[in-house]
Amino acid sequence: MPPHIFPVYLVLVLYATSMSIMVMRASTNETMIPLGSSINTSTTKSWFSSSGRFAFGFYPDGEAFAIGVRLVSGDTSIIVWTANRDDPPISGGSITLGYSGILQWSRTPLTPGTQRNPISDSSTP
Repeated sequence: MPPHIFPVYLVLVLYATSMSIMVMRASTNETMIPLGSSINTSTTKSWFSSSGRFAFGFYPDGEAFAIGVRLVSGDTSIIVWTANRDDPPISGGSITLGYSGILQWSRTPLTPGTQRNPISDSSTP
């Protein structure tokens, strides 16, 4: 390789490497939760913030589950907010981010006539 081509080649290799690292970081820090997505008590229990410090979803409450937001630090999590905190814990189910932006909890498996209970309503503050 001629000596004057080596610096150009090196710059191109370094640029390509840095771009691939940036793409990998962007894909691992995905913070978008697509409309229609769901989580449940048997597999994916929570959606995490991009920093990994906050989680929304199901968390154990005695023998059952509650729905809420947790501050996560290592193996420790602090409950920040609980949905319907005066209601008894639930035995299971799924949370869906509906296409209208409303979070809904429902028992699983879904059968005809299964009631979906709103957790949030984007039309009210």
